[in-house]
Amino acid sequence: MIVILGDSWGVGEWGKNNSITGPGIGQYFNLYGKVINLSEGGCSNTEQLIYFKNLLEKFTPEQHDVFYWIVTDPVRCFARQNKITDLLIDQSTLETAIRSTLDRFLNNVNTIAQQHSIKINLIGGVCDLDTVDISKYSNLTIKVPSWGKLLDNTYASSIYDAGHIMNLGLLIKSTRPDLLDEWHLIADLAIKKADSWKQLFNKKLSNDSSHPNRYGHSILSDLLYPTGKPSVNNYAATDADRFEQLDGLHGVKVCS
Repeated sequence: MIVILGDSWGVGEWGKNNSITGPGIGQYFNLYGKVINLSEGGCSNTEQLIYFKNLLEKFTPEQHDVFYWIVTDPVRCFARQNKITDLLIDQSTLETAIRSTLDRFLNNVNTIAQQHSIKINLIGGVCDLDTVDISKYSNLTIKVPSWGKLLDNTYASSIYDAGHIMNLGLLIKSTRPDLLDEWHLIADLAIKKADSWKQLFNKKLSNDSSHPNRYGHSILSDLLYPTGKPSVNNYAATDADRFEQLDGLHGVKVCS
């Protein structure tokens, strides 16, 4: 069984009208085994963690199962819910607060992975992971530090996303103006990443300048399952039975 967790990046190809227009890694991975895709558009890391816990209440991982987690912007849940005070609690700088939020999430994921004796492969999505240290997390591996940089090595990777950082800026201006100078520095990094997506659009690797398109998904799939790599389809029959046990669980999608 192949399990995918993530936000809209894990769902599939997105068009300009905020609609699914083509296949994603779930469909490509289906060539190598049964796929459970828990990805959901707009989903925060915290919400993905809830879906993961719900899955494990009904699903017993086996040794051949492979888990991929596409990490999204750690600011998303705070900026969206106007919880600036929650983000900055006990932190003196904005970057420290954001990285601490990401670290708590990764710690929670690792703890659950340890409890269930599974390894989780992380993929840098909206949140790139090439500057993130996970050495203290025994059950996590950064499989792809940056999906964007995989598509274009000039991609301006960072843990920040322009949309959420801009929303956060409005909150900082009204509640923590002392952090505005630092926010401008972070916003510059996020804007450079947004500009990189315009380049990926020009290179026909994105249809909406914010998500990988089917070709971008195919490149990631080919990296993780190159030609000649052993397939997990030997377990197709038993995995089909296990999948049936998940019927009705929120977020579970079969890819075919």
